[in-house]
Amino acid sequence: MKKIPLTQGQFAKVDDEDFERFGRLKWCAMFAKSNKSFYAVRSTTICHRERSNLLHRAIMGNPPGMYVDHKNHDTLDCRKENLRACSNSQNLSNRKGLDANNKSGIRGVSWKKRDRRWSAQIKVNLKAIHLGYFTEKASAASAYAAANKKYFGDFGGRILLFFCQLKS
Repeated sequence: MKKIPLTQGQFAKVDDEDFERFGRLKWCAMFAKSNKSFYAVRSTTICHRERSNLLHRAIMGNPPGMYVDHKNHDTLDCRKENLRACSNSQNLSNRKGLDANNKSGIRGVSWKKRDRRWSAQIKVNLKAIHLGYFTEKASAASAYAAANKKYFGDFGGRILLFFCQLKS
């Protein structure tokens, strides 16, 4: 593993063979507000149009119609073992953190004041699927984690399952 220096005091981790291909190029650190992470990016001009190229996509060969996901959520870890091609839905299911309006602290879990119970729901292909009502927050989190694993496989459920194991 080698590190490619970026702007803003950041570094991108890459495999040795990728350092040979991309290490001589000038890369910048771009901060993405959406997930509060840095990405390695460079600008190129093609036919008088400026384009941004992301290092992790370049390493994976810019799969057409696909996204590239960082398994460990470290967006500057561009080693092949940490990257995988995925759909937009899979990429979103593997995101870290919570939605901005989440008050329960667990994705997919909310308190239903009227019912005085916890509710779990998951979105799959833009469709909300209700998973049930629960008296315990950990039970609702566990239901969400199981559904996340069922619908998204390796792209979902890891963080929530860890949370549920701690609370059990």
